[in-house]
Amino acid sequence: LLHREERLVRGVMGPVGNGKTTGMAADMNMRHFRQLACGDGVVRDRFAMVRGSLVLLKSTLVDTWMAMFPQTVMCSSRSGVFGTLKQTRAGVQYELELRGFGLDKVGALGNLLSNNFSGAMINEGTTISEKAKDGVVGRCGRYPDLRMAPPNFKSLPGAWKDKDGYWRYFKNHGVDMDTNAASEDSWWYKKSRDGGANPEREVYFESPPAAFKVWDEEKERWKYELNMGQRPGVPPAENIEHLLEHWDYYRNIIDSSAPEHIDRYVCCIYSKTEVGTPIFGSTFSEHWHVARGGVPWPPQGTRIFGGMDFGSLRRVVLAYLSAEGRLMVFAEAIDTTGSVETFANNVLRPMLASH
Repeated sequence: LLHREERLVRGVMGPVGNGKTTGMAADMNMRHFRQLACGDGVVRDRFAMVRGSLVLLKSTLVDTWMAMFPQTVMCSSRSGVFGTLKQTRAGVQYELELRGFGLDKVGALGNLLSNNFSGAMINEGTTISEKAKDGVVGRCGRYPDLRMAPPNFKSLPGAWKDKDGYWRYFKNHGVDMDTNAASEDSWWYKKSRDGGANPEREVYFESPPAAFKVWDEEKERWKYELNMGQRPGVPPAENIEHLLEHWDYYRNIIDSSAPEHIDRYVCCIYSKTEVGTPIFGSTFSEHWHVARGGVPWPPQGTRIFGGMDFGSLRRVVLAYLSAEGRLMVFAEAIDTTGSVETFANNVLRPMLASH
């Protein structure tokens, strides 16, 4: 479906190991072979390769690309990765230029947005912002330009007039993106599930999961069932034949990982929050937000607010508003065992009663 798709922005979400990055690299190279020749007879494209950090870009997308196309001449610097792939097909010369950017570097996004591309690959799309993704999309379709087209391109096969009456020749290959399961507060989720995508320009695919999450009534816990095509309407997991350990690759993850990790990276289930993202983000400052002497319990008669979380832990933080309108968090109650009711009766109520 990805290889047949002609919309401008194409996203693929799937489990770890299912070949997303390999498929994306293969897809973009195939699109390169559909580009039209420049005036000198050489087919030229320039692709961006993007990830949240330069180190991860080199160890994932660049590594995958080099394994597939080892004839690529690739070099790197502190600011990015640069490469050229020359190929010949049916006597025609194809020249693909690659420019890689890790957006953790100071000025990297600005450097990226000063380039012109015919297509782009974004690896682990949810690790970059929607603003950065939009910037990448906006730089595609700008290379090659019409000055590089044959002088008589309007009479050549492949040239066409668009709906506005302008002649077109070179193809905009658009952007391929891949990711593991995103979080429900990510821009990817809003695009793929909340109807935020423009169906004329964008498409978001979800690959078959490597396993299904199934409730075990007898043991009263979740268990995992490998996706071998046993469920009607759900294709089997992809890429199993190309994994070194085949199905054992996923069995090993399931047998040794936390449920949250399995849900996201094997079952391809959207998570509630991004793994590793601080709750308060970069605006939190211990100097400003943590009282050096602690926050006192409020006087009797003060309205108390409780923020409750009943996930893997039963947890409550208690707060009140000061006379100045500041939220004063003064206590926390935690219980790692028992039900919510037990927590309320044995932990929370006694703590409140003691004050």
